Amino acid sequence: MAWLYACSDHTDGDDHSHDIPTDEAGGHTSPYPSCNAIVMACHKYDVGEGPIHDCHEVGHAATSDEPCVAQKAACLALCVDEAGAGSDAGPR
Repeated sequence: MAWLYACSDHTDGDDHSHDIPTDEAGGHTSPYPSCNAIVMACHKYDVGEGPIHDCHEVGHAATSDEPCVAQKAACLALCVDEAGAGSDAGPR
């Protein structure tokens, strides 16, 4: 039974199923520079609900660079700080 699970397309709840081209950010980019900076900085720290997830989603959902420009400094600071501290989910 374990082999069936291992060969399935099951995910662990990580909702990173965006229709975004594959690249070095784990398959996620944005065509808008500020949005792409947020996606690149936050993707690997987005483990679920929380402020990092919100930033990551802003980067993906944007239809222009404008919403990302408004949140870029805060999101980059949050995700860069998180790089040394853990994740949205807290201690495991």
